[in-house]
Amino acid sequence: ETKQDDHVADAQKFPGRRTHQLEARKLSLLILGALEEALEKWSTAIEKEGFPIKEHTWHVSSMYHSVQEGVRSFVKPGYKSPCEKMMKDLAMICHLEMHALTEWTPRITPFMTSLQNILSYNMDLSNVIAEEVYSDIDILPPAWKVPIDKVDPHLIAIAYSASVDYLDDGASDDCIFYNDDDDFPNVLDVNETIDEFIGSNHRENTLLRIRRLKEEEGQDNSDLTPGKGWSVFNPIAGFCDGSAQSTCARGEASTCLMDGHNGHQSGFLGDAVSGWLLLKIPNVREGFIFACFDTNVGAKSNTITEGWETINNEAEGGDNNMRRLDLPKEFWFDYAINGNVTTLSKSDFMRWGVSISSGLTLFPLLHNESISEDDGKTFHVAIRMRSQQKRAVTLALTHIYFA
Repeated sequence: ETKQDDHVADAQKFPGRRTHQLEARKLSLLILGALEEALEKWSTAIEKEGFPIKEHTWHVSSMYHSVQEGVRSFVKPGYKSPCEKMMKDLAMICHLEMHALTEWTPRITPFMTSLQNILSYNMDLSNVIAEEVYSDIDILPPAWKVPIDKVDPHLIAIAYSASVDYLDDGASDDCIFYNDDDDFPNVLDVNETIDEFIGSNHRENTLLRIRRLKEEEGQDNSDLTPGKGWSVFNPIAGFCDGSAQSTCARGEASTCLMDGHNGHQSGFLGDAVSGWLLLKIPNVREGFIFACFDTNVGAKSNTITEGWETINNEAEGGDNNMRRLDLPKEFWFDYAINGNVTTLSKSDFMRWGVSISSGLTLFPLLHNESISEDDGKTFHVAIRMRSQQKRAVTLALTHIYFA
């Protein structure tokens, strides 16, 4: 058993309860002010137009579309925004609605927005789920008990039972990035443990990928052999959506199980013998796909490939799609879009990325502004590394961004 800390981390690392309380109250005042203005607007509309309220009074879709179109089409001769200056040849993304998939937490609808959800049907990653020490509800310390005459915000936050079918026919366009007629619950059933919830959704995702085999056959990176040496590094234990129902960071290594900290960084870990990582990215409308990598993971940290000397730990020459590792240069990065492979040397790879901020560099896997698909188009993406250093060359895929 891991020894637990006497107290939650000190204020030097985390701001503490009072700082959070102050920020929460400021945000609450902002929301309450907006609600008050909305109610006044509705009241005036009822007096003028009667009840029920007309749709144009409370529907905001047209307003959203107007704002989005304004950002998309904004051009001022001789002027470039800071975003456009930073992105240079990729400046168009400053005007687009970007979407992201990641293994970092917290994430709303964790299974829908994870990289695991876009794995190709024939990819099988290890260490996907970290085991929890326990999955029951935490009992709050007596000092945290809200007096009977005070408002309990936590009780308000969890006092709903509605579930959402993200792929329901009535869902908005922004909810249908991830296919078909399958739906995923956004809240944990009271009779279901977190292990059952995570396990059932992981199995559902796996079955979903297998079921798509017939749809994808002959259309994806089928000429590329799936890598056997990829894994989820630093997986988080629990359900980490940032909500009041989250049960996060309950792994065996935790020194403070009750803090429930949702902030966690994870990703798909691979090295030069891991082979191809195959992904299927849906609903690409504008022709942009970016990857974000963590290059600071330790050398030989991928335990899946321990003892491997060749890609996928297979004899060289047994697969026409495999290339020998004994290349004249130290590092090569391969990526494929719908089966078309591009190879970058180490220097090309380093120049290829666009630095956004410290620790955030975007690598453009796809840049094709001629693509304009209102309904979205699916792209099959594959990445791998090759090097004489084999397991010593390691990186982790943490994010995929697309538009």
